Amino acid sequence: MWQSFEEQADGSVMVTVTLPDLQWAASMALGFGPILTVLEPDELRQRVSEWAKRSLSITHRENRGIHFSFSEQPEAFARIAGEFLSRLK
Repeated sequence: MWQSFEEQADGSVMVTVTLPDLQWAASMALGFGPILTVLEPDELRQRVSEWAKRSLSITHRENRGIHFSFSEQPEAFARIAGEFLSRLK
């Protein structure tokens, strides 16, 4: 998944990934919240921005009782996210 992982002089980390499609990439990017900035491609930046704006507008509406569960390989997701976050420290 990770093609490259480079620490920058300012303490940030530049990560390059290969994902199946833009929807997958946008979902993953949004999952990291404000600690991640999409640099390119522009189409992905635009999609993440649009989805974030739509999500924000939904959170200001009444609670719709939406709940999430990672039933497909939750251990793999937790491991990958944990590895990424541990490198940010």
